[in-house]
Amino acid sequence: MAILHELVYRQAARTPDAVAVTTAGVDVTYRELCRRADHVAARLRRLGAGPESLV
Repeated sequence: MAILHELVYRQAARTPDAVAVTTAGVDVTYRELCRRADHVAARLRRLGAGPESLV
């Protein structure tokens, strides 16, 4: 069974320019969603978050 982020990244690999999220009239593609998620994850790691860390 896949977890949510794996499903999103798989979909991004298949259709990177498809709209993943629309909010307040702004469309976000799967490519951009993954880019933003990677940015947040990198920032959290720099701040000391890791496996089994509560954030």
